[in-house]
Parts: sequence; C-alpha cells; structure tokens
Amino acid sequence: MSGPKKKSFIAKIITTLAVCLFAGFVIVIVVPNFVRARYETAANSCINNLRQIDAAKNEWALETGKTNGTVATENDIKPYIKLDSNGNLPKCGNGGTYIIGRVGEDPKCSIGASAWPNIHALNYTNNWWTDFNAAYSLVLGLQPQSGDR
Repeated sequence: MSGPKKKSFIAKIITTLAVCLFAGFVIVIVVPNFVRARYETAANSCINNLRQIDAAKNEWALETGKTNGTVATENDIKPYIKLDSNGNLPKCGNGGTYIIGRVGEDPKCSIGASAWPNIHALNYTNNWWTDFNAAYSLVLGLQPQSGDR
C-alpha cells in the first residue's frame, strides 16, 4: 500500500477508533446515568411522601397538644395529609411500607438506606465514599462490609 490507498486505510482506522471511543463513552457514562435516574426517581418520590407524613404528624401533634415521644397512627394524621383516591396515605413506589413513628422522630420507609442506590430515608446524608463502596459491591455481586453501610 502506498499513496492514496494508505491514507484512505488510515482514515478508516481513525474513523473506526473514533466510533469505538464514542460507543465506549455511551456505555460507560450515559447508560449508568439512565439507570441511576430510574432509582433516584422512585427514591425521591418516597422521600417526598416521608416529608408529607412528617409534616402531617407535626401538624397533628401541634393541634392536639402531643409532645415528643407520643406515637402517631395512620388515622391520627389522615386529616393533615393529601390522601389517594381510596382515602389511603401515599404509598412507596417500590413497595416499601411507611412507619409513622413517634412525634419528634422521622418517619421511615421499610426500604431505608441499606438498599443502595435505592435510598428511601429522610435526612440521608450522601457520603460519596460509602456510596462508591456500595456500588462497587453491587456491581461485583459482593456483600458490603458492615462498615460500608
């Protein structure tokens, strides 16, 4: 090969490498972001429900004179929260159940913070190193160490 044929061959190789690089970029960067967005949408919906439950619990406590430590029930907070069409409290999108708890404590979802990246916890502080370790364990099929989560 010499002359124009060699230049054409090199151009094809460069084009092929550029396409492979772009495909690699899509696989490494874009696809995981779509997966992460799916988890975050469900988790954000759950966290929003937890905030509404917490506000309803606090409003109930304020109006009825209840103090910290008093257990609130579903029937106690129903008048203070927007209910679904069947008259029920909002539900967790991933099937978790809500624990209303006591006045002064955050309500909880049964999924909690242990199912990374599916965090369903009010006031969860994002620790990138812990999340990175959990992601690494999830990808490799390993169990996170007790200190990781």
